[in-house]
Amino acid sequence: MLVVVGLAGLFLAFAAKKVWAQLAEEDQRSDHHGQKSHAFGVLLGDTEQKQDVRDEHIGSERYGDEQDRFHVIKTHILVTSTIVVDRNLLSVPLEKDECNMIRYAEEKDLPAILEIYNDAILTTTALWIDEPFTLENRLAWFAEKSVAGYPILVDEADGSVTGFATYGSFRPYPGYKYTIEHSVYVGRSHRGRGIGNRLLTELIRHAEAAGFKMMIGAIDAANEGSIALHRKLGFTHAGTVKHAGTKFGRWLDLALYQLELAGPQELLP
Repeated sequence: MLVVVGLAGLFLAFAAKKVWAQLAEEDQRSDHHGQKSHAFGVLLGDTEQKQDVRDEHIGSERYGDEQDRFHVIKTHILVTSTIVVDRNLLSVPLEKDECNMIRYAEEKDLPAILEIYNDAILTTTALWIDEPFTLENRLAWFAEKSVAGYPILVDEADGSVTGFATYGSFRPYPGYKYTIEHSVYVGRSHRGRGIGNRLLTELIRHAEAAGFKMMIGAIDAANEGSIALHRKLGFTHAGTVKHAGTKFGRWLDLALYQLELAGPQELLP
């Protein structure tokens, strides 16, 4: 759903100003150390684990978590001027059973999310970066998601976070406001239990309710498990970019999968 706002947009921009300043300082530090963030995979873990864990990834946010902080905020508060995308779905009930539940992430979950993220960075091709994130980095990421209105979902079992999922802007231009790119990660010790399936299914439901038209998954083309799960949930192959990136001393191909949603009831100019 989309709402046109005037003073509300200015208020959100003011609220985001301090976050932007902190993020800019952090990105300068990141660039100084040569760390560039490109997330082209998602760690779901619904398949048998292999040594390089390539079959554990599902989809991702195209610009990575570092750059996406600026793209999302600027796209929906600055570039679109008076248009803010209302994706605050905190009143929507989430799936749960006796042992597991999917809920909205809280700041207290960030250490667990950080651990899952960094394991994916160091041992998989889910994220095409080499250096682990810091807790400060994830705090800024959490703040950016909150300002932009994008959900972060976590799967919880027996009081512990087992995985998380989120989506963000596909490209930083107003014409792409109905298209998003997602990320799903599952902790190493919790893979193969259907957690990634549950998280991605819930994420799709949220994107549908929010009025988006297209959901994109960018996957290491060698990740057969991830591709199988996307296809199971209705994604279709949009194309493959050969030698799109490198990690662990080898070239990686990027497979793009898309899922068409209902979209908004009415297109904005």
